[in-house]
Order: sequence, then C-alpha cells, then structure tokens
Amino acid sequence: MPPLHPVDAYVQAQPPATQGHLALLRATLAEVLPTAEQVISYQIPCFRLNGTYAVYCAGYAHHVGLYPITQAMRDAVGDALTPYLSGKATARFALDVPLPVELVRQLAAARVAEIEAIMATRPSKRPLKSRRPMIR
Repeated sequence: MPPLHPVDAYVQAQPPATQGHLALLRATLAEVLPTAEQVISYQIPCFRLNGTYAVYCAGYAHHVGLYPITQAMRDAVGDALTPYLSGKATARFALDVPLPVELVRQLAAARVAEIEAIMATRPSKRPLKSRRPMIR
C-alpha cells in the first residue's frame, strides 16, 4: 500500500469529530483552488498556488480554522464572516454547526483573486543563476 499523502495523514490524525468538518473544508478549498498544491506548512495543511501559500486549514477539538483572513477576503464577504472571526486573520468554524460551505468558497475565491492581482503587478521572476562550485 502506498504511503498516505501528508495532508491525508493530517486529517486522519484528527479526532473523529473533527475529521468530517476538516475533510469538507479541504474539499471545498480544493474545488476553488484546483491547481493548488496541497502541502504541510507550519505543521498544518496548506494550499500553495503559483508558489504562494494561499490558505491554511487546521483541525482542533472544537473547531476547524481557516487562515489567513486578509482584508480582501473580508471585503469580499462583508458581514457574513463576522460570527466566525477570531482575531484579525483567523476564521473558526465550530464543529457543532454545519460548515458554511458557500462562505468558504467565497473566501477562497477572494484569496485567489487577491493573489492573481499581486502576481500581475510583480515583475516576472528571473530564474536563479546556478552557482559554480567554489574553487579552493
């Protein structure tokens, strides 16, 4: 049997009550970010889009979290996010209520648009020069 993808292993390591919400959160993010690479960063799942860490999600005993919540994401969804905010850049979704899937879709889409806008204004990155071995 092939080894589990690190993100699958992370989800399976969560408490049973958390796994369902976390799997749904991950599937919703993957739907909006189909070309993003799923990796583990800061010991939690992350969606990396065009080399940029777009969104993180994590599971806990009583909630699942979505990070970062940027100003562009807040502007895109308005007051719908207010009940879920915890601090400046964290959304917490309690396990005892259904996950607001449409809100998660809107947040992820806003993050994609934000990243695309940033990438459009940046000068193209040149490939790194290969280093020559040091001669001593």
